[in-house]
Amino acid sequence: MSRITINSNVSAIVAQRHLSGSTETLHSTLERLSSGLRITRASDDPAALALADPLRAEIALLAQASRNISDGVSMLSIAEAALQEIGSIGIRIAELAEQAANGVYSNDERSALNQEALALRDEYERIVASTEFNAISLIGETVQSLNLQVHTDSQASSQIRVDLPTLALSQAQFAGSFEDLVEVATFGEASGIASADFDQDGNQDVVVISDTPGSLSYFFGHGDGTFTAETTISGVDQSWIRVGDVNGDTLVDLIYPSLDNTVRVALNDGSRGFTESVVGNPTGITRTFQVGDFNGDGDLDFVLGIQGQAAIQQYIGNGNGTFQAPVSVSTGGLNIWRLDVADYNNDGRDDVSINVNGSGATVRILLANANGSFKAPVHYANPYGQIAYHYGVDVNNDGILDITSKGSTGEGVYLGNGDGTFKSVISDTIANYDLFDIDGDGDLDGFTGSGGNVGMVLNNGDGTFAAEVTFVGTASQAFHQGADFNNDGVNDLLYASGAGNSFALHLATTTVGTSGSLDVDLSSRSAALTTLDETRSLIDAVSLASGAIGATMSRLETALSNTQVSRENTRNSESIIRDVDVAEASAQLVKSSILQDAGAFVLVQANQTPEIALLLLDDL
Repeated sequence: MSRITINSNVSAIVAQRHLSGSTETLHSTLERLSSGLRITRASDDPAALALADPLRAEIALLAQASRNISDGVSMLSIAEAALQEIGSIGIRIAELAEQAANGVYSNDERSALNQEALALRDEYERIVASTEFNAISLIGETVQSLNLQVHTDSQASSQIRVDLPTLALSQAQFAGSFEDLVEVATFGEASGIASADFDQDGNQDVVVISDTPGSLSYFFGHGDGTFTAETTISGVDQSWIRVGDVNGDTLVDLIYPSLDNTVRVALNDGSRGFTESVVGNPTGITRTFQVGDFNGDGDLDFVLGIQGQAAIQQYIGNGNGTFQAPVSVSTGGLNIWRLDVADYNNDGRDDVSINVNGSGATVRILLANANGSFKAPVHYANPYGQIAYHYGVDVNNDGILDITSKGSTGEGVYLGNGDGTFKSVISDTIANYDLFDIDGDGDLDGFTGSGGNVGMVLNNGDGTFAAEVTFVGTASQAFHQGADFNNDGVNDLLYASGAGNSFALHLATTTVGTSGSLDVDLSSRSAALTTLDETRSLIDAVSLASGAIGATMSRLETALSNTQVSRENTRNSESIIRDVDVAEASAQLVKSSILQDAGAFVLVQANQTPEIALLLLDDL
């Protein structure tokens, strides 16, 4: 039973305790409602907090994973847009190639088509080189890949591998060697040789000059490295033969000096026949001969050097198979031995270089004027004895024509400045080689013949050459050149075998490789057909790459949706643990407020109990 005491007010103590508890509960409830959190400090629910903190980290990681996936989708969207443009370029170039392959077009008309195709090729290369995301190149020749972090740990299942698009075009490539030598018999000793597609059937043909007994023979290719039987034009006794469209009918004609001191043209009739006519009567024995376009009118001209004269004779073409009267151009020295033709100053007109032997061997440059005449010759000394031959080629891969010079005591190179002038000669054995591109990389490789072997040096692409590789050839060799005779997309090796009464063909060995470069040439029907195949390969590559991007983007979109759902569910789980139930807390707030009010009232009453004791004592 309860007692009334003076020293101890137990009722007040109990009321105070309950009031303190209800006040603390009220404060805690107010804190939860104002913060929105059920757990505001570790002591509120240690076990629940141990679960909630890892869930909060998981939510942050899932949010970043979603951003990672979105970045990947953005990257692939850029690549996809670039591929769409590249595909459009490929289709347009294919249309132009299809048009240029039609036999009714002239080379001039093909030239216009070729200009557009080359411009599109340049834009293709620009797009490939410049398509990037955060400094990462998105389109390349080889397969590149990266991993997107799409979940919250380091396991492989938290990563998606993204293969970036590759435009590696499947191509036959030079395998570095040749099949066994094939010799094709000729009417006489093969002293000069050239190749072209004379009948426009897409196959390379061959024409050979034999100075003994003096004939010109042509062989039509089957496209497999074999040829038709020989057809001969007699009465030709020179080592030079040049090919080109002399009369503007899109067919490749022949032009050459003859043993009767004339220059002749054999016009292609389009039916595997040629009609010969005299177009020049040089005043002397022709020592050297070349063709070019000296006035930039698109018509073929020619120049020749006469034995014992200090001048070259120039014939300007009329574009119809005939030529204007010759013009004598002084070279400033006797003993003209060889001449070459190239655009040394990049003005769109061919210039002439000659080597003059005598008391002082020199290389001399005659730059063409706009009207086809020439400036005064500029002399470049040669310290390597009498010059056998020289060629205008880009030796050091800087895009500027240089001149190689083979002398009696050494070899040298005059490096070009690009404006028609040259640096002093430097020693370089590359002048021993005929230079042309055999492996299709755009760089000039070298070939020479000696002792029954062919020597080959491949260009390293930086102006240097690999060590010489030799293989069996003919005993006598001259005029090494490259062309694709079996239509495998790789150049083969052709040369005149001289005293062997034959010409030699080495078919290149090939391997299937890939390349990101797009070879475009619509200057002839055969070249247009090759370009057509090349662009179809590009279109196929773009289609495959676009499909791969689409598949990857679809997967990333699914992964993004899954990550977002996981984040939502994890957030809900964390909320259940950490966030306050407002309805429950509101009810608790009302309850705590009532209890606090009641406790305060009861405490007031309890504090009055000692006064009752005093009243009782007053009655004593």
